[in-house]
Amino acid sequence: MVVPAATVTIPVPVLTSVSPAKVAVGSASFILTVTGSGFVPDSKVAWNGTSLSTVFVSSTSLKATVPATAIAAVGTAKVAVTQSGKASVGLNVLVTDLSPPVTTWTVSSPSPKLNGWYRGPVTVTVSATDPDGPSDVSYIQYSLDATPFATYSVPVVISGDKAHNVTGRSVDKAKNVGVWTVSIYIDGTAPATKISYSAGLFSLAATDALSGVATTVYSVDGAATKTYTGPFSSTMGHHTITYYSSDRAGNVEVAKTAAVTL
Repeated sequence: MVVPAATVTIPVPVLTSVSPAKVAVGSASFILTVTGSGFVPDSKVAWNGTSLSTVFVSSTSLKATVPATAIAAVGTAKVAVTQSGKASVGLNVLVTDLSPPVTTWTVSSPSPKLNGWYRGPVTVTVSATDPDGPSDVSYIQYSLDATPFATYSVPVVISGDKAHNVTGRSVDKAKNVGVWTVSIYIDGTAPATKISYSAGLFSLAATDALSGVATTVYSVDGAATKTYTGPFSSTMGHHTITYYSSDRAGNVEVAKTAAVTL
């Protein structure tokens, strides 16, 4: 008696989700996880109709290796599961630009930068590039000192004594946003120094509202200039004291003189 072989019916695979559903263009190969039902050991994941190296995990899960060449260009890939001539309905994987633009800037000024400070107007030149290439930079915007954002088209000239902040955003055609900030410190005002006399000693007090006082110097009766480190005395008689200060930005006060008689 011959027993007929059992008939195995291969179901039509059902695809319910893929992960990731979005990948960065130009990235390396990756593992695509496919979830659904009715999968069998010889199931294959297809990417735009091309079978991928597939690992059968269970009747509801498959893993496939997507090569870098498959995601070299922006677009939409159709993913499906095939087995024994049967195919699932496909799902889309978006190959897109996921990286924001990279922004660089240069700062120039007629006055040299000293201790982080400039003494005059500063020009900030901004540029941005998109690391994923296919999606170019769409626009650059900036805000100077919390003013409304404006579109960047020409270098920005910044002036005025204060600590300035330029906040910007560079946006590519895929709407990725790169945020950047440039801090510019300008101090074009020299310190102010006052002299006082008490209990036989002369004292010099300098103030500077922004970068801060760097040094104060003085000279008595045209003698060699000395750095002020504390109250000093002088001999009896008539004297001329010359004094001035400089700040950390390099501004030098116009020399002052005091005629005194002790």
